[in-house]
Amino acid sequence: MDPDQNISYEALLLRYVELQDAARDLISANPKHSLNVHDTYLRLCQTYGYPLNNHYTEYLTRYAKVQAAIATGSQQGMLNTVRRLDFLSTYVGKFMWIPIFVTLSDCVLLHSLSLSCQQLDSDLVLLLTQSLSPLVQLASLDVSGNPIGCIGVQALIRLVQSSPTLTQCNIYGAASIVPLTRRLDAVLARNREHTSPSAVASH
Repeated sequence: MDPDQNISYEALLLRYVELQDAARDLISANPKHSLNVHDTYLRLCQTYGYPLNNHYTEYLTRYAKVQAAIATGSQQGMLNTVRRLDFLSTYVGKFMWIPIFVTLSDCVLLHSLSLSCQQLDSDLVLLLTQSLSPLVQLASLDVSGNPIGCIGVQALIRLVQSSPTLTQCNIYGAASIVPLTRRLDAVLARNREHTSPSAVASH
């Protein structure tokens, strides 16, 4: 499947919802009948014809090992191997982001995500922000160097507002207007204030 930069948001969303529904069926509440996030990503790509991204697959391999270790209480020293995911060294086509975004929702141990210079537009950022909402430990997001417009920045603002742990969001190079950039900075500052040691100690 070749990436198509002209695909509409509606078409992207349909594909996203299709894979999201399929992922829910694969990741069951019953561990005996559930695939881990690594195997879910592989199954989605194989079933629906999306190319695998090797960099992401390697990350999910580590993530699956950490999941298994957590289940047996032997995760000590392993968590840091999955805290950060950086796509800086690998370009992913527009279609290939869909199964990645769908399965990112289950990478709840992720603290830092870099999607710098990946040609993400506002449509992809809208899907990305849906995917990141469940990641309650996410503290840093880098989407700098992407052609993100005002709609995408507004989606990022909403994500930061609903994610109190998210204190860093780099959008350098986005095609946004100054008021939106300032609003994002203000929301990030509010999150940093609420997560500071003094603020935590006062509660």
